[in-house]
Amino acid sequence: MSERSAIVEPDAVVSVTPDLYRARRGSEVLLVEPESAGWCVLDAAQWSVFGRMETDGPRRLRDVACGGALAPERFDELVRMLYYRNLIALDGKTYFAPERLWQVQRYPHYFNIHVTDGCNLACRYCRVYSRKSAPLMTTETAALIARRIVEEIPSHGATLGFHGGEPMLNLKAVRAGVEAANAAKARLAGTPRDKPVRFMMQTNGTMLSAKTAAVLRSLKVQVGISIDGPPALHDAQRVFHNGRGTSHVLARGIKAATAAKAKLGYLSVVHEPGKYVEVLDYLVTGLGARSVRLNFSMPEGRAKDALAFPDERGEVFARQWLKMVDYAVEHHRKTGVWLDISDLNLFVFFLLSKHRPHMCYRSPCGLGNSILGFGHDGRIYLCDEVVGNELFCIGDIRDAHDLGAMLDNSPVRRRMMEARRLENLGKCSGCAWRRFHGSGCASKTFAHYGSVEKEDPMCRFYQIVFEELMWRIWKNPELANLSGRYGRKLDLGAGLPVG
Repeated sequence: MSERSAIVEPDAVVSVTPDLYRARRGSEVLLVEPESAGWCVLDAAQWSVFGRMETDGPRRLRDVACGGALAPERFDELVRMLYYRNLIALDGKTYFAPERLWQVQRYPHYFNIHVTDGCNLACRYCRVYSRKSAPLMTTETAALIARRIVEEIPSHGATLGFHGGEPMLNLKAVRAGVEAANAAKARLAGTPRDKPVRFMMQTNGTMLSAKTAAVLRSLKVQVGISIDGPPALHDAQRVFHNGRGTSHVLARGIKAATAAKAKLGYLSVVHEPGKYVEVLDYLVTGLGARSVRLNFSMPEGRAKDALAFPDERGEVFARQWLKMVDYAVEHHRKTGVWLDISDLNLFVFFLLSKHRPHMCYRSPCGLGNSILGFGHDGRIYLCDEVVGNELFCIGDIRDAHDLGAMLDNSPVRRRMMEARRLENLGKCSGCAWRRFHGSGCASKTFAHYGSVEKEDPMCRFYQIVFEELMWRIWKNPELANLSGRYGRKLDLGAGLPVG
């Protein structure tokens, strides 16, 4: 039975995969196989047959089929579905071998360059405690980082992100990095180290103008703008150092960048869970966005001092976050367009695929294997969110060692990656959602607990979201379209893909 079209062999011995998660709603039962991330929902008749497979121990399919709970065709369909989702074994073998899934890439593909930690804003949840003035990365350092990334990291592609603080405060370093990366790529053309290189920037948008937007466009830098919804919500958190709101200045920046035809994306941080739909609607109807990302706030940096984070927030956020699914469905009904809502795209994709294309939802997370962060001084860190924390530092861009070799031989990288493996995290190792969510964010875990050897502080959020999405997708397979750009890897025309 190695092919999806295989005929069910009546003499095959069937056994139920151990340690399944079960949840009942009315007459239906959700089954989840945690280690291979397989799942399905059974109706009453199917559940009855499944119960015979389980309670009577390993037995031949022909014996399980006796009794007529399902017609022969439906029985065969049930067996195939359970087998392809790793919920049963046939003749002692499951369809997926879990030990062959979930491989982690060896070298990073995303590189976040902090051209300064200074910022013209003082956002209330800023995780880097941004100051009004701070040292700027030199153009020489930016060029050295970019050149060495392209020349020395043996990845299939490289994305250089310019960050801070506010990267627009140091546009010279951004230009130097882009030009050095492009020059290195040109030198490597046609060699084994040749790879696509792209550039991104995350900005608060207040320093965008026709001139600066034209510069970014000429450099082919994709611009992500941080905006937290309509003016009242945005100005509650994103303020200048004098406490004044920034929405009016940001609006001018967006207008200038749009006129200059800069490629814009939008990122919002939500602190009040009941505001998810309001923020999303503003981005979609107010700004015409079709692709957005909404993050929840976390107790990092300045947020620890300025904002409240109650223990039950994971569940509260999950219930409100799920309302964006209803919004997206209604938007499609009215317009025929499926919105790209970043985490929603990913979560739906994770339920329908074994691929984990995002570094924050793997085990271990992308710490040093998918991402590197660079401080303004050229220090190298395992993630952009831990830039400045020497516990996560693996060296300096001026070190003579090849960057690939530096990563291979780094005891810090090895220790941190081992600490974030699911099997080494007590609460995560037995969680039903461990292969959907991974081990979570090392940075946020460290900020919350002072250690990376704990579960993600918002794990309850993920538990609720993944289970609820399973029920919804099973009832409405059309929701597979909410996988967004990731869904291009799925055959959405072939019905509900195998989870």
